[in-house]
Amino acid sequence: MALPVEARSESWPGRIGAGVGVGFAAGALLGAVASNWGDIDVVLRDKPWPALVRTGSQMAQYGGTLALVGGTYAAVDCFAESVRGKKDWVNGSLAGAAAGLALGLRIGTLPSAIKAAAALAAVSAMVDVSGGRLVGTGLVDDGATPPRKIYPYNS
Repeated sequence: MALPVEARSESWPGRIGAGVGVGFAAGALLGAVASNWGDIDVVLRDKPWPALVRTGSQMAQYGGTLALVGGTYAAVDCFAESVRGKKDWVNGSLAGAAAGLALGLRIGTLPSAIKAAAALAAVSAMVDVSGGRLVGTGLVDDGATPPRKIYPYNS
């Protein structure tokens, strides 16, 4: 299944807004899960309001971080595309490096920022080179393997 790449906005405000919005929404969801994943402090047990405030602040923190990453990626991608005059994997690699640098500086130190920049640039390059598909072709969905019946019903 391919992602609907043609449905995305081509204007730079729309692309940056989508990057920030999707980043914030994904970060807020991740923050809600992370807030409730571990053990709750003894001070917060049986007290719903402090627990909700803690969850909300963690959602805002994670959402802000991923909004920064999404906005940085989209802004640098748009900038590189306008400066270079073409759409290719180099724009995504530059954007991935900038987004990884922003993420690493937001979370940790300069060495972690450099590692995150290299990792996001490599992942972005792989996705762009593969044509935006995260699923390979030919191994499983080649039609040579018959579909497996999980719960066959005899009627």
